[in-house]
Amino acid sequence: MYQGYKYTSGPSDSQQALSIMLGIIFLTPSTLGWMLVLILLPFETSTGQRVIDFPAYLLIMITFGMVSSWRLALFQNRERFSTLSKWVVAGIILGISAFVILYVRMGAPLPTTSNGMELFLCGGGPAIYSLAMLGVMARRDFKYRKGRRKFAIGVHK
Repeated sequence: MYQGYKYTSGPSDSQQALSIMLGIIFLTPSTLGWMLVLILLPFETSTGQRVIDFPAYLLIMITFGMVSSWRLALFQNRERFSTLSKWVVAGIILGISAFVILYVRMGAPLPTTSNGMELFLCGGGPAIYSLAMLGVMARRDFKYRKGRRKFAIGVHK
């Protein structure tokens, strides 16, 4: 959130574009897959079995994680790591936890070319992207606090 910082300058347009493109690449496949799960969830087959059987706690965790990952992707250039909303941090933690739960349910296979897309779609992409963006934000804050900044992140009003 914008929490009272006036940004004098920020990442260049190319850095912002790269961040958004990486967000689209890493988050879109999982988001589309998740939307498909949510659409197919209420339907049943002709034998009375549900098309997709998914626990409610995972539904909540993944939805919260997806929303937080997209928020991080779209607004990370305007925020500092130290001022991130508690809801965003909680959502990212829940999303990564849901990915770990799904990964363990799949039998915790080693990533290979045959199952790599499954791991990416079941939350690996958003988990990698969120951790990478949090790392970038923490590094940027560290440089800002040490005075070795390439660009000013913000000053108090």
